Amino acid sequence: RLGSNFYPEKPNPQLTISEIFYNGNNALDRSEFIGIYNPSQTLIDLTGYTLSNAIGFTFPKGSSIEPGKRVFVVKSLTEIPQWASQPNIFVWTEGSLANEGETIRLSNASGMVVDQVAYTPGAPWPNVSGTDEKVMSMVSYDLDNHFGDSWTTKTYEAMVSGIKQPESDGFK
Repeated sequence: RLGSNFYPEKPNPQLTISEIFYNGNNALDRSEFIGIYNPSQTLIDLTGYTLSNAIGFTFPKGSSIEPGKRVFVVKSLTEIPQWASQPNIFVWTEGSLANEGETIRLSNASGMVVDQVAYTPGAPWPNVSGTDEKVMSMVSYDLDNHFGDSWTTKTYEAMVSGIKQPESDGFK
């Protein structure tokens, strides 16, 4: 019998840029933000990871993301005070997300690109314009986030108020 016993290795899933809010109306009461999701089964140490091109941010020492959870990097906590006490919220240090679209790059501590999304305000990317701007959010984490068709919208209020404090392991 011919053939091989080759069993391709299944690599661990990588971090995924999962939400983008670029504040196209420049509303003073809304903060831009980027969500990052961990689809793996393991805790990922974010120390030294960077977001670049669109904004400038380096995750501080001790930062991590639990399996199946998200972290958010925001432009300002002044507009989202309810996020200020959350352990999974970080504030970026420079730049803004361009309303005409641009590339957001996530790199690991060694400088290798882990994920990259080049969004635009037009089709095939979801329409986020209007008086009640929307947040771009992944349809499913099983889809490739490089394609506009893999994204949908959620309301800003639902995203901002939907961030919950992690459940404790103690008795209630």
